[in-house]
Amino acid sequence: MNAKIDESAFPYKDLIVNTCVLSLVLSRDSRVEQANGEFYNVAQVSEEKFEKGFLTSLLADQEDWHKLVGSLKDDGDVCNHTVKLFKPNGSPVYLNCNAGLRNGLIYVIALDVTSDHEQFKTLKKVNDTVSLGGWTYNPELDVAHWTDVIFDILDIPEKIPVSRDTIWDFIAPGSVDFFNQTLDNFYLQQQSYDVVVEVRTFKGAKKWVRVTAQPEIRHDQVVFVYGTMQDITVRHEQALELEETKANMDLALRAINSGYFTHDLVTDKVFYSDAFRDHMLLPDDLPEEVFRQFIHPEDRVEAVAQHLKELNNDSQYYVNAYRLRNGAGQYKHFEVHGFKVLDNDCNPIKLVGNLIDVEDKYRITQLQDKHNYYMRTLLDNTFVRSFMLDKDWRVMGMDARSLEHFMEKLGYNPILKKTSFTELLSDHDGLKVNIIKRTLDSGNDYRKEIKLDSFTSQETSYDAMCKPVLNYERLVDGYVFYLFDLTEQKNVQEQLEDYRDQLTHVNQYKSELINKIGHEIKTPLHGLLQSSKLLLEGKVTDQEKDLLVKAQKESADRLTNTVDNIINSTSNLEKFKHVSTTIHFNKLIEDSIITIKTTADNKGLDLRFDNFNEDVYVKADLLCLQQTVNNLLRNAVKFTHQGYIHVNALTVGNNLKLVIRDTGIGIPEFKIQKILRPFEQASEGLTREFEGLGLGLSFVAKYLPLIDGNIDISSEVGQGTTVSLSIPLVYNLVD
Repeated sequence: MNAKIDESAFPYKDLIVNTCVLSLVLSRDSRVEQANGEFYNVAQVSEEKFEKGFLTSLLADQEDWHKLVGSLKDDGDVCNHTVKLFKPNGSPVYLNCNAGLRNGLIYVIALDVTSDHEQFKTLKKVNDTVSLGGWTYNPELDVAHWTDVIFDILDIPEKIPVSRDTIWDFIAPGSVDFFNQTLDNFYLQQQSYDVVVEVRTFKGAKKWVRVTAQPEIRHDQVVFVYGTMQDITVRHEQALELEETKANMDLALRAINSGYFTHDLVTDKVFYSDAFRDHMLLPDDLPEEVFRQFIHPEDRVEAVAQHLKELNNDSQYYVNAYRLRNGAGQYKHFEVHGFKVLDNDCNPIKLVGNLIDVEDKYRITQLQDKHNYYMRTLLDNTFVRSFMLDKDWRVMGMDARSLEHFMEKLGYNPILKKTSFTELLSDHDGLKVNIIKRTLDSGNDYRKEIKLDSFTSQETSYDAMCKPVLNYERLVDGYVFYLFDLTEQKNVQEQLEDYRDQLTHVNQYKSELINKIGHEIKTPLHGLLQSSKLLLEGKVTDQEKDLLVKAQKESADRLTNTVDNIINSTSNLEKFKHVSTTIHFNKLIEDSIITIKTTADNKGLDLRFDNFNEDVYVKADLLCLQQTVNNLLRNAVKFTHQGYIHVNALTVGNNLKLVIRDTGIGIPEFKIQKILRPFEQASEGLTREFEGLGLGLSFVAKYLPLIDGNIDISSEVGQGTTVSLSIPLVYNLVD
């Protein structure tokens, strides 16, 4: 049973005076009648100077405050509102106010929420910058809330209502089962999750998002969920690996890993990999003194001297070489390459490395002069990035290229300071390496392609080969990271894809051209053959002979048009070379008019031609420009049955303009853009009144941009067509 508060004994005055609550009593015109000390403290105004002052003099938005005051009713409900005021120094203050009207006075209780407001603004700005959205879910009420960033990621319009199930509907089919299993485990195990799934946005775009969720548990039940969603598409998308390169690297790694070893310099114990002992037929128990007996007698003294020299120099690397006898009594040349593990005083306490079989490649006498070269080749070429870490993930060694990068970035040597490996990485790379660490801590190797951005100015793809270093008890005692740069291989892959697409496009174009040419040539050739056969037989009348001769001419014209269109098609060939010269356009257009005049006269058309009033020159390929003008004039004659064709040549500013108007059949508006493509005609698919390849206008449309020209077509079906050609003028006539 709840105890009832004795209002007469409740310390209201102490509550108002001695807490962080701001209390004010205002008149209807917002004059401050009374205020507690917290108000003056937060507003940073003097109580003496501000006595009976107006609250509105401090507010950032007076109109908003007047609306609040206007909404208050005497003895009515209390209104809640957040207001912004300015301190004398100009800094803003945000107050969450409860206001009520009693007996003509306004009573205000407020809390300073400036810190919360600034944190919210900062968080929103950060989320917008990294495309990170937040969401919450109440399982009991089945109510979810999503920030605007998530709507932006999924391209969801503002007015479309969404629920929890609606959002998950955007998950791509290939990720649905995985995500459903993640949700089941989340509620069953009551542990947070961090997964990457593929989604299809509202607009149908493919994206990859990272989704996280953190449960709030009460009485062994998930009562609330906090989560985030981040667009990671750019980072996630990867090209296919080059299998041949992968295989080569696998062979190199197998060769190197065959002689993996660790040498504890404090206890003088040596551990060799099982693969190396099996390969060399060596016994399982192989202390350092016993191992030295397997070194060739001629090399033993020099090998020991080199061993001591490497331990005492300042380099972090270790190099040695000698001939080693296997269990069958045969000697092979080996090189030893590895890292030295240093203690706090920079003294070596352990060696970690590989014995590499270099029989038939190197000789012992070359070691003194070339061991630095071999080490640099191993670390800077075979392993583009290589790192040696202790069991606490502190850096014990790395390749020279990476060391130079981090020394420039950090200003100190991370090996000497034993810097944590994760401190060298970006936050994004750190998350990936944590996944690798879990695999290595279980005693397993890690081999996958990953993208990292900590070593270069941009994200780079690597083939990562990571191994745990085991001690004598077979427990993890350190880690080795080898990262192969895949940039060049991926560039080659992308180039191959581009070449394949280009070949496919050219092959498709060739097939279309051959099919069209075959169809267009077959009909006129058949007409020529039939008419020639009848004429040769001599069994025709004079009237029939005239008709056959006329038919032969028509077939020959059609063949000529076909060949002409083949020339037009060259504008689609990437290897076609255009020779640019200065052309007297007056002469060119006059020659073109002559070629169509006879045909126009035979059709009874009124051909009008208005040439320039002055000499006009342009820069173009003569053959291509002549073909362009001829195509436009022939189309005008071809598709005009009666009326006129008016050709007007003039200059407009720094351009010549050729306008060709006809009273032909016209072109439907929706067909105008279509006929500018290869093999299209305005009549195709309808009546196909005129045969032809449809390449003429395509040639014009493709060639003109090469000389900074353009074409404009306006037409009305049954009324005619107007074609306007524009080309820049040339004033300097010297080629």
